[in-house]
Amino acid sequence: SVHTRSIVNELFKLNQNIYLDCPKNPDWIRHVNSAEMSMIDREPYLNGIDIVISTPPFWRSILSNNSKGFIGYLIWEGKSIPKYWIPILLDKRVTGIIVPSIHVRDAVFNTLELKDYEEIKRKIYIISHGVNTTIFKPNENAKKRI
Repeated sequence: SVHTRSIVNELFKLNQNIYLDCPKNPDWIRHVNSAEMSMIDREPYLNGIDIVISTPPFWRSILSNNSKGFIGYLIWEGKSIPKYWIPILLDKRVTGIIVPSIHVRDAVFNTLELKDYEEIKRKIYIISHGVNTTIFKPNENAKKRI
């Protein structure tokens, strides 16, 4: 959740016209910052760009004909993705697919039929998770492993 919250908070710094929909546990309000509260309190945009951080089966419930575009952020650890995801990735309403690594991109490519390769290739973008150096500080005194 830290990763996805960081993404939405950075997007908010670029453009505050963001509506955020997310699961809310019973005491969720204690855990959000001012930017997140602002995004949650907005009304959904009818002609905005939808960005969804989830696996493709959940994209279906959000895909709409009323948005300018739909970008799915796909994280996966296997060597290939489930084949039943491919029609979702190929859906014309899916205008972009963000993956965090070459590994995830290749997992998608490993599942495709050759006829679908070019269409998915033009939609897919690799944006790595990155490292927040204010939080992650490796031990500089640690011994190097051989």
